[in-house]
Amino acid sequence: MKKKLIDCIVFSIAVTLFSACGGGGSGGNGVDDGDAGDGVSWVQYQTGSGSSVKALYKGPGSASRTSAQAGVLYPAIIYNHGKAVEKKGYEGAANSGYDIKDFVEAIAQAGYAGLAPIRWEGSNFDDGIEGGAIQYLKGRGDIDPARIYMIGFSRGGFMTVMSAITYSGDLKAIALMAPGFVGKDVWDAVEPDLDKTTAPVYVALGADEPDANISKYTTQLVSDLTALGKEVESKLDYPGDHNWFKEVRSEYWNNIIDFINRH
Repeated sequence: MKKKLIDCIVFSIAVTLFSACGGGGSGGNGVDDGDAGDGVSWVQYQTGSGSSVKALYKGPGSASRTSAQAGVLYPAIIYNHGKAVEKKGYEGAANSGYDIKDFVEAIAQAGYAGLAPIRWEGSNFDDGIEGGAIQYLKGRGDIDPARIYMIGFSRGGFMTVMSAITYSGDLKAIALMAPGFVGKDVWDAVEPDLDKTTAPVYVALGADEPDANISKYTTQLVSDLTALGKEVESKLDYPGDHNWFKEVRSEYWNNIIDFINRH
């Protein structure tokens, strides 16, 4: 017990000193939490409700804290993962072929800071994970708050639409990959409020999407946004199924990054 108490005190002092020195640019609402490999770091931030969220983070290219202190602000993209990570956890999903660290790296390679929050099983939009991610980036000190974007796959796509509705003024543009409108109840949660969105939207769907509801409501999403006069671009016939989007593939990724670059 005594050793555990000493370890906790030492850790607290280390975190305090690290933050005071500006280490990692984690900001007032976040803590750097270890190396995930390949230049990707684990960070933690707090939601408005007080929940602690772990996330993968990587700065763009060779971005450093020194550059941030010199006044360089970087654009950032939040990646909202699919439900597999909720069910299996990060390691379990990665071991089954869905490693979201690949997306964080791809975002950084495209010239953006990448952040991928890890949602826990049973979490929902009201837990504030996505809103907390936006505030974490704004609080880092090295991110341009006017250039925060969001990408979401499957259930993360649904969360991204909800974010565009709720935090419309905070997101410059969003991109959706096979958004998880798995039933009418899920669709009904977003359709009445689509007029509140202001961020331009890119929508990607595979030609072999196996879920009829996802195909139906994704198509309806594009139609509704167009009817509302929103800026929307889409390609609904990518050469793959739902799981095809679990890997970074140039066929769709280049289109998404091009869309974001133009906004």
